[in-house]
Amino acid sequence: MKRSVFFASLTLVAIFMSCGAGTQSQSASDAVAVDSIAPGPYARISAPESIDMGVFDAEHLQKSVVMKIDNVGTDTLYISSLLPECDCTTLEISDSAVAPKGDARITVTMDLSEYIPGKIRKSFSVISNSVDDNVLHIGLDCIRE
Repeated sequence: MKRSVFFASLTLVAIFMSCGAGTQSQSASDAVAVDSIAPGPYARISAPESIDMGVFDAEHLQKSVVMKIDNVGTDTLYISSLLPECDCTTLEISDSAVAPKGDARITVTMDLSEYIPGKIRKSFSVISNSVDDNVLHIGLDCIRE
């Protein structure tokens, strides 16, 4: 009887140890997968898919926001175009060539002087040589009082 209890205990210890070892090796392989990135430039925007520009009143019909675009890749990210949806939006970039692990700033300015009051949704696109997504679309939401 003592012998069977000993072997049962030994079996349980072996099972627990193998579960722990499997978890550790799984975590290590996950870390490698997350940290390893294929060579090339990768653009990441620091803003959500849509930027809330807020409320534009009669005295403030023009607003600007600055957003950051990061190159998380291993090669230079080249931003070839910034394309606004309409003439009410102007876009300026601090640097069109972003070094690996570097960033650039995009200044987005909206002028709603030609718009009637209400909710307004516009967008713009960032065209680059990013390996995973060379066209990023960013929405702009605002209200004209």
